[in-house]
Amino acid sequence: MFFEIETYITLFGGGTGLIAAFGQLIIKDKRDANYNLAGLWLTLGLLMFQCASVFTGYSQNHSWILCYHLTLIWLQAPLLYLAYFFLVSTEEKYPEKIFILFIPSILAFILDSASIIAYLMDLVPNMLWIFHEENVSWIVAKKYLLIAGTIQIIISLIVFIIRMFPAWKLSERNSILSITIGYSISSIFATSFLLAGYVTINLSFLKTASLITSAGIILVPLIGQRYPKFLQILQTEVKKERYKKSLLAGRDVTPIMNKMISLMEEDFLYRDENLTLKILADRLSMNPHQLSQLLNENLNTNFSNFINRYRITEAEKILLEKPDRPVLAIAFDVGFNNKTSFYDAFSRFNGVSPHKYRIERLR
Repeated sequence: MFFEIETYITLFGGGTGLIAAFGQLIIKDKRDANYNLAGLWLTLGLLMFQCASVFTGYSQNHSWILCYHLTLIWLQAPLLYLAYFFLVSTEEKYPEKIFILFIPSILAFILDSASIIAYLMDLVPNMLWIFHEENVSWIVAKKYLLIAGTIQIIISLIVFIIRMFPAWKLSERNSILSITIGYSISSIFATSFLLAGYVTINLSFLKTASLITSAGIILVPLIGQRYPKFLQILQTEVKKERYKKSLLAGRDVTPIMNKMISLMEEDFLYRDENLTLKILADRLSMNPHQLSQLLNENLNTNFSNFINRYRITEAEKILLEKPDRPVLAIAFDVGFNNKTSFYDAFSRFNGVSPHKYRIERLR
């Protein structure tokens, strides 16, 4: 009976992970953070299905289900890093040189692909899974790579907790921060059991890791019901700690604000489609963190919304003054580099599409 229960829990956790990934992809105003979360949930869901296939024995005769297991393991750390990046950063795009984080994952993907080719050519009896054949040389190499991958995940989680802890102390034990840190600690335990399973080739450790991870995944929708704006509140709490020691201490922000407004309203800097937080900060003789704080504390907004507000305001004017000008041309005129981002921003500010806005106002 226990065997059946643990299998069902793991499979249910895997399914919940896939549903959570799909949920991130159908959000109306998707951002890079949503795609990253979708990737994180997808990889976790697939890992749970793979683990269940191992300790139920299904993978013995259907080793295809273990395709790219090594890749899924090595994807966890960079996806976790990006989750933290989007949590604390006001930038809505991936950081520069993001590909560097994924180099180990790419190498793992190549090795997994080689395993599949070898399997299809009948050079190996299965997908080189360490719980199946531990005496094959490739299996031994893969075992050490899996161990290295799980250690990387543990280190990433520990670093995440260390960085979150000051915000937790500052918030006087805010429940959302407590849940986040609790999840991170349970993830460390789960990954540690997974690591023990790889080291000892013991299915009991693999089962325990799967159960802990699946339980955490299953609880996510329930927490979402209890705290509908979980991520927004978490971001607010983390930023409180970041701004606790003001980066603008001793600086007169009035001339900075005046110069920033001048760059927007007189120089029309927002029309530059390549404008970034760093570029604007450089023009203001600040660093990006200082500019982020300035926008948050003085205008209660972030860089993206600040720039897009100017772009949409001008777009509204052109739509009415030049009714024959194509909407896409207007999007390029005001600084957007594609139709989708323009429509998303316009709809977010006005509640209607640019086309509908023009029709309603010109009646």
